[in-house]
Amino acid sequence: DHPVGAVALVQRGRGRGQQALAQGAVESALEAFARATTLAPDEGLPWVYLGYCRHTLRSTDPGAADQALAEMVGGCRLVPNAPDAHLLRARLLRDRGKWPAARNAYERVLHLDPDHREALDGLRAIASQLEA
Repeated sequence: DHPVGAVALVQRGRGRGQQALAQGAVESALEAFARATTLAPDEGLPWVYLGYCRHTLRSTDPGAADQALAEMVGGCRLVPNAPDAHLLRARLLRDRGKWPAARNAYERVLHLDPDHREALDGLRAIASQLEA
């Protein structure tokens, strides 16, 4: 458990990161999520978003891509019932061409939210890719 002040700092950092990400300021978002993971390393969503930002910024760097995936997988383990976490993991896996793992991540999203449009579309796209 974290002191109430630390929890507030983590939530504020995650909020800043999500706002920066929504505005396209991915580098700022990465910094905010990195701070949040330092303050509360057992909170899953900051790890997931940190990995997603790292992937977005450095997807062509194999080392950074592996680090991003590790951060996202670790974060998803900490928040197994968060559909958005698994959705971001699915996007990263899809972008890396890891079709079976991406399919599993989309299926996890649908297990948690059966009507999730992007997950349904993602599964269809993977099925088309595997048929090609």
